[in-house]
Amino acid sequence: MEEEARPALPGATVVRVEGGVEIEGDAPDVARANLFLRLPTRVLLRLGTFEARDWKKLRRGVLGLPLSSVLPKGASVTIKAAASRSRLYHTGAIVERVAEALEEATAAVQGSGPDALSIFVRAEDDRITVSIDTSGERLHLRGWRTEGGDAPLRETLAAALVAIGRHRPDEPLLDPMCGSGTIVVEAAQRAIGRAPGLDRRFAFERFAGFDATSWRALRDRARDAERPVAQALVGTDIDEAQLAIAARNAERAGVTAYVRWGRTSLGSAKPHAPTGLVITNPPYGLRVGARDTSLPALYETLARTLRGPFASWRAAVLVEDRALLEKIGADPRRAVALKNGGLRVWAGLRSPTRAL
Repeated sequence: MEEEARPALPGATVVRVEGGVEIEGDAPDVARANLFLRLPTRVLLRLGTFEARDWKKLRRGVLGLPLSSVLPKGASVTIKAAASRSRLYHTGAIVERVAEALEEATAAVQGSGPDALSIFVRAEDDRITVSIDTSGERLHLRGWRTEGGDAPLRETLAAALVAIGRHRPDEPLLDPMCGSGTIVVEAAQRAIGRAPGLDRRFAFERFAGFDATSWRALRDRARDAERPVAQALVGTDIDEAQLAIAARNAERAGVTAYVRWGRTSLGSAKPHAPTGLVITNPPYGLRVGARDTSLPALYETLARTLRGPFASWRAAVLVEDRALLEKIGADPRRAVALKNGGLRVWAGLRSPTRAL
């Protein structure tokens, strides 16, 4: 995520932290982060941090934050609290006291629904951190995938797999088990420089002082920065219905001209170029049901396919069991841990020169 954030936010300070990155920048960086970053789940704006060992100090601390700079008068807010090793351990009471302070400062009211702004309060070692969600709906919701297949991969996770595979814009790519096409569409948008947040709305657009003119100009510059690529990215699958969904997803994402779909089995997949990147998310037991006894055979077929017609291609594969990476020629010790929903999964990269 750090490698993605630095070039997208050239004027900001980016620091890697557990679970993501911290960015120190100015107000336009909030918009840029939401518009351009493909990997985060959400972008939080930290309103402030203070110490509080009792409820009075919590209230005073919240009232001392720059609330009016982001919360419009009478805004609807949803407050979520978490506590760890804090004297203020009762999260329900934290929410109640913070809500009272927000109402006093900005006439904010607790609410729900798509227009409510989300406030996050974390109490850790008597240190209180208050943040506001600038994204709204989670960032994997790009706006183009309105259909999905069986256990579809989140767009952010697909983007992470493409980044781990280090796909180059002019490089051939194939997903031989493409399903509803999420990986191929994400790779195509990344290749042409399409900003992932271009076709959706964000919570920061409802902030006090939101500059709509600057936001429109930023989106226009993002569109102007797109560049065509000559190399089609390919997705294949045995399921015709899934391929039809993939084609519609690609159309909504604006990448139909840069992708190609084909019906074929994994064992019959053929390369469309001498070298390239095979990238895929095979089924795994906990995702599709542990009763599925066909998975060992599927991985054998994948290994044979990579060892045979795709021996000169790199491969990036997402698995639930890290040991399976050895089967496809990737080093399990170098696998990257990711989360698919609440499930821990592993992304492995196989070099074309590695013996299988």
